[in-house]
Amino acid sequence: MEYNSKVIGWKIWHEKAPENFYEGYEKIAPSRNTRSAIEKNFKVPYCKKAKMEVASCYSLSKCWNKTEAEFKNTEKLREFKGKIKSIYFERYLQEPPCKIKNCLACSAAIL
Repeated sequence: MEYNSKVIGWKIWHEKAPENFYEGYEKIAPSRNTRSAIEKNFKVPYCKKAKMEVASCYSLSKCWNKTEAEFKNTEKLREFKGKIKSIYFERYLQEPPCKIKNCLACSAAIL
């Protein structure tokens, strides 16, 4: 879910998504150089109720804003996806090994 949100965020920011995707996403463009302007962030809309935080304009903006600035500056989608995937693989490799005896998921991964 997070991966897809970041990819869609990249497409919206770089204007590679269909036009109907842009509604609800506002780029932060202040008049002076601030950290959020350099980091290419979206404005996160205010939600009164927690159940509204699942709306894509809120959740996707939050996810995109947490993405590292060096990834956001990637000009090609294929490179962006590769960088994001490499982060996920690094996190996965740092996970402790499974200690469940006869774990079905681990035995399926070996095949």
